[in-house]
Amino acid sequence: MLQGVYEMSILNIVEQALKSNPDIIRAPSGDFRNLAWAKGDGFIHHLEFFVAPNGEGLYEIDELNRFMDALVPGLEPKLRVPFEIYKPPLIVGKPGKFLQCGNLYFDEEVGHASIVAQEEYTITDEDLKAHYESELGFVDGRRTFSETSVFTCKRKILVYLFPNEAIIRDQNYLSYESLFMIPLSELRKYKPVK
Repeated sequence: MLQGVYEMSILNIVEQALKSNPDIIRAPSGDFRNLAWAKGDGFIHHLEFFVAPNGEGLYEIDELNRFMDALVPGLEPKLRVPFEIYKPPLIVGKPGKFLQCGNLYFDEEVGHASIVAQEEYTITDEDLKAHYESELGFVDGRRTFSETSVFTCKRKILVYLFPNEAIIRDQNYLSYESLFMIPLSELRKYKPVK
């Protein structure tokens, strides 16, 4: 590797692609950080970018999917959730069909965590002390057990595309509660009349 040249992180590539794209508008993003997550799924940093096409927006499934696929050129997402029309079995109070908004998912390794757990035992009972010394290697009734767990720390990056700027501005569908689904009856309200 040449001195002064470094490999860009996936986050930097995604951010640069979105910032330099004149065809999109960005809404405030979600940025969540928690070291305790390393012991769970390993993701200590979770970012969400909410974007929409500039102008009147896009409303056809094929157009939206093509537009989404071009958001981060040259970088293959780990997972791609396409736009589709979805009729869920039941969403309380909202029957009908929905537009399931698409997203691109990226992740990258950002470090490691080592957790050392140590337990120290001291046995004072003579009968138990003899047993533990012969069976488990205690010395003078004492033994320390230690265990090291190593976790990979990762960053999760999601880029959500919505059909138009008005939808990301009012933020009704930018949450896990909405499942990023827009009722088709609501989508018509956002679509400009020609």
